[in-house]
Amino acid sequence: MTTPVNAAGRLDRLPMGAFQWRILSLIGLGMFFDGFDNQMAAGVLGALVKEGWSNMETNAHYISITFAGLAIGALMTGLVGDRFGRRFAYQFNLLIFGSMCLLSMLAPSMTWLMAMRFFMGVGIGAEYVCGYGMVSEFVPPQRRGWALGLISVVSMASTFAVNTDYSSFRHWDGGRCI
Repeated sequence: MTTPVNAAGRLDRLPMGAFQWRILSLIGLGMFFDGFDNQMAAGVLGALVKEGWSNMETNAHYISITFAGLAIGALMTGLVGDRFGRRFAYQFNLLIFGSMCLLSMLAPSMTWLMAMRFFMGVGIGAEYVCGYGMVSEFVPPQRRGWALGLISVVSMASTFAVNTDYSSFRHWDGGRCI
């Protein structure tokens, strides 16, 4: 006769180790860049209006489509995580966010930029849900609240990394920057 093993109880009693610190570091880094991207949107939209690429109405659509993507991503990540695993879901969301970020610099119009921004929002929304879930899953209960607070602080610290001095945006005028 075998004795049942309570793996969850044993895992909960383990102290914070290198694995948990690695998880916290990777998720914190991802959350920092997600927060940075969201905080930077206002400055970028201001520069796009100044350049004549956008207007206030288009900017409102840009922000709205970002939050629509966030909502859809947050909703879908649970399904993807349950079916393929949270690790896959987190990495897939980072891939969506990162690739759309890189492709957005090649956007030929504001319409294309907004389409890419929607998919960036899907990646960001999914990453928020998946990241906090993974921290809750892997960090021992006695440190869980502290770890979730740390991830939130790291994510919000991106606010201070964003350049809010809009006078530094320069206008391109026929081959020379003025």
